[in-house]
Amino acid sequence: MSKASLWTHFRKTWKPECYHGNGSAPYFEGWYYKIIDKSQQRRMAIIPGISFQEEDSHAFIQILDDTARRAHYIRYPVHDFHAEPDRFVVRIGDSEFQDHSFRLAIQSPDISLKGELYLINRFPWPVSLLSPGAMGWYGLVPLMQCYHGILSMNHEIQGDLILDQERISFSDGRGYTEKDWGTSFPEGYVWLQCNHFQDASVSVSCSIARIPWVTGTFRGLLAGLLWQNRFYKFTTYSGARVESLKLSADSFQISLRDKTHILRLEATSSRQSDLRAPDGKSMGQRAAQGMNGTMELELRTMAGEMLVRSRGNCVAMETGGELGLILSDQK
Repeated sequence: MSKASLWTHFRKTWKPECYHGNGSAPYFEGWYYKIIDKSQQRRMAIIPGISFQEEDSHAFIQILDDTARRAHYIRYPVHDFHAEPDRFVVRIGDSEFQDHSFRLAIQSPDISLKGELYLINRFPWPVSLLSPGAMGWYGLVPLMQCYHGILSMNHEIQGDLILDQERISFSDGRGYTEKDWGTSFPEGYVWLQCNHFQDASVSVSCSIARIPWVTGTFRGLLAGLLWQNRFYKFTTYSGARVESLKLSADSFQISLRDKTHILRLEATSSRQSDLRAPDGKSMGQRAAQGMNGTMELELRTMAGEMLVRSRGNCVAMETGGELGLILSDQK
């Protein structure tokens, strides 16, 4: 990594929402907006990003229309990508993306999507001096394969989108925003997220991945639970561990433990679409994601007191790579 790249990395570590790239290859960066309407019938993800590769550098906007089980990948030349240096403002073609809103103006042979949504009362993963976001102190380490940021665990949505001449109101719906950047997605990972629980104050995000390290690899855990405006971390760097894990392409059962709490999640996803993901050479890796899953969540104290038990809908679940790589915590 060059001195300029190192400086960019450290300067923006405490601003995970900002663009971190400097034009070097291989590199990718993408933002993920999950948007669900009030009725929970219209479920979409909007994913703007950039991919720098030796032979196929381009910007993109990826669209998952989970209701219709369709995914679209719209390519743009690199010169159509613009990012402000010290705040999250990204423009791709005629569309613009920020932390509190995004505006779409997409017209391609496969899809037309226009409109503007506002994201209200966002709750980002807390950032502190020694823990700059979701990755904790790992976010300070140069040359990680993939960095991850959670820009809002849960928020309200206001506004409409026009999809192929159909106006869809997302007002009073719910959303979630995160991002990834680096050289490649992990060789094996699972991710799930839900903020449509019976207890409306609950939102959860959980990912497990096989992470390259100087001594080999390790199974990385990154989970956050928001409940009644209190935030609970279950992460590798905070000392949490996986007690049990069962997973397949469409189901997920996990029990997590730290010094004070136990978090259990059971989720299923019956319908999935193929998204594109970075593999270090291109945006060619398959990532299977569905947004119509269900989840059972429990949070207990170590003394056995039940704090939260709630059922969730509109669970987003994504799997990629070799899932067997994350079933064991052995290197």
